[in-house]
Amino acid sequence: MAQLELRPLGVGEIIGATFTVCRRRFGPMFAIALVLAGIPFLVSVVGGCSLDADGSTTCTSPIGLLGYIAGVIGSLVAGAACSLVAAGAFAGVPSGWRRAMGIGVRRTFAIVGAGIVVGVPTGIGILVLVLPGVLLESWVLIVIGYVAFAVLAVFVTVSFAVAWEALIIEGIGPIQGLKRSWRLVTGERWRVFGAGLVVLLIIAVIVFGIVWAVIWFILSPALGVSDGMAGYLDEQVSALLAIPLGASVLTVIYLDLRVRKESLSADELAAALSETGLVVGTEATYQGQSTPPTSDPEQGPQRRRMKRTTAVTLAILAVGLIATIVWISRPPPRTTVLVPYDTDDREIIDAAAGLTVWFCTLTEQGVEPDEVMEFILAFDLPARAAEEGWDSDDIDQVIAGMVYHALGDCERRMLRALP
Repeated sequence: MAQLELRPLGVGEIIGATFTVCRRRFGPMFAIALVLAGIPFLVSVVGGCSLDADGSTTCTSPIGLLGYIAGVIGSLVAGAACSLVAAGAFAGVPSGWRRAMGIGVRRTFAIVGAGIVVGVPTGIGILVLVLPGVLLESWVLIVIGYVAFAVLAVFVTVSFAVAWEALIIEGIGPIQGLKRSWRLVTGERWRVFGAGLVVLLIIAVIVFGIVWAVIWFILSPALGVSDGMAGYLDEQVSALLAIPLGASVLTVIYLDLRVRKESLSADELAAALSETGLVVGTEATYQGQSTPPTSDPEQGPQRRRMKRTTAVTLAILAVGLIATIVWISRPPPRTTVLVPYDTDDREIIDAAAGLTVWFCTLTEQGVEPDEVMEFILAFDLPARAAEEGWDSDDIDQVIAGMVYHALGDCERRMLRALP
């Protein structure tokens, strides 16, 4: 397998090199993403995290919240660690994904610190550009503020796009990494923006589209997963698959900028990776040669071990994901029904309980109770009754059960609504 060449690239060549790197090193990069982001994601799912109607994430337990936070941090660290693996494809060094992951974990504080610093101008932009229009309830100011904020966000994102690659590959601190990114990107922002935008669109259309279709049209109907949980699964699985591709494009852009501005060679890159600890011992003996190796050192026993490890990791994650989905889709425990129903029809009782939970969820999110009740009585309940063939007495039973549970504290009402 021919080694990737370090040379100045056009936008189209950056895209091509990105997919070449991702294809060659997807196994080790995905293994890093599984360990650092996939495991916390499973913990957050078991902990009751789901996606609300407005797109925000809600976790019903401290364990779920901790899993969600760990997943966010793990995704940042995984992206940086994957950059080491991607850079190794250009230097002709083994993937060393365990070492790359170890280096990323050791540099967690620096990686997260850089993310916090980048988030500061974004937060200031929201306060200065968007908040005034919201407080004054002026649509003109809101539109102008959002447009200005979008321009600021794009500028900041592009300017610091390769900060984590510089941080992890060159072994520098978070502030130095941000400064390094700014200097490398200066004068090349439009090219970086174009390449990044194309890959982002590909991720959105292909990765998110396929995952969304599988979850919403196959898993959700088959296992009865709620819309909020299905949305959360879609979001997290897509992000997990996007980590290798995102790391690949940013690494290619970073190396291209260094080639253009510093004439970076494969030997210099291999030496830098050796200093980080990615390659040690005999793996680095070829460094200093006038010509880097022409074949990928992953061939042979090293590559077979990598494939076995990746296969085992994928199998463990698959089993864990299936077990998690089965666990969250299990039927609720049967409890004593508190409503004095005049029927023992389980469909009637379940319909009243389900509408009560829906009513509580929407009202807790700020929707007016009258609006929710009006929608239920005018649209949802008549449609359900027509589908199930209920008569007027059945409909009265559903309404009576729902109204009964709608009296009192909402949290208690939700718990008692489940039959």
